[in-house]
Amino acid sequence: MPRAYIAGTGFHLPGRVITNAELRKRIDSSEEWILKHTGIAGRRGGGAEQNTSDLGVLATRAALRRTGWKDQDLDLLICATSTPDALIPSTACYMGKKMGIDPVALDINAACSGFVYGLAVARAMMQTGPWKGVAMCTAEKYTRDTDYSDRTSCIFFGDSAATVLLQKERPQRGFEIVDLIMANVN
Repeated sequence: MPRAYIAGTGFHLPGRVITNAELRKRIDSSEEWILKHTGIAGRRGGGAEQNTSDLGVLATRAALRRTGWKDQDLDLLICATSTPDALIPSTACYMGKKMGIDPVALDINAACSGFVYGLAVARAMMQTGPWKGVAMCTAEKYTRDTDYSDRTSCIFFGDSAATVLLQKERPQRGFEIVDLIMANVN
């Protein structure tokens, strides 16, 4: 059965930092309380004009650059997100269009575990199908949907994206997605 190897990684963090001090202006809290409950001192926020797919494209292109791949090397694009651009079409479809490519594209919506489920789906598809160049991206644009008056949730969420590139052949640098990782999905 074909194997799936991680050939490269990339990420994107928007430039704006949402500090705890900024959040405290909106909620009844303290720096100590936020740090004690989350360990988070700041989270990132994308611009109002940015969508989840924009963050995903930036992370995927960073991975492509680091690996030496081209956009056209991707024939499968999976995006794990719980903040999609729209329900239909998938955020992965928007990403493909923005990249000027037309891969098989689908979203995984599994919140915090989306990345692990996305890797499992990518690996299974690579083992059973013709896909050779796969991007598994996780991207979120929570600042668009977060209620900044709710101190129990707004302290956690920000915007970012990360991508792993997968291939069937062992890369010069990289590693195999092992069964132990996939066993944790069950």
